[in-house]
Amino acid sequence: IEASATPNQTIDKVEFKLDGATVSSMSTAPYRFLWTQRSFGSHMMKVVAYSGNITASAELRIWKFF
Repeated sequence: IEASATPNQTIDKVEFKLDGATVSSMSTAPYRFLWTQRSFGSHMMKVVAYSGNITASAELRIWKFF
């Protein structure tokens, strides 16, 4: 999963949250998370970008079958 951001300010960090739990956090691009754990079913992935006191996020449902 890859996220991109084009802020007016510097990005401090980007977090990937799987079903509410932070599974990856990084402070430099490219912002990517490789999900290698086996799973079957529906999950929610949320990506949160932090820039100073500003946050932006996007969330989507993912179906994983392996």
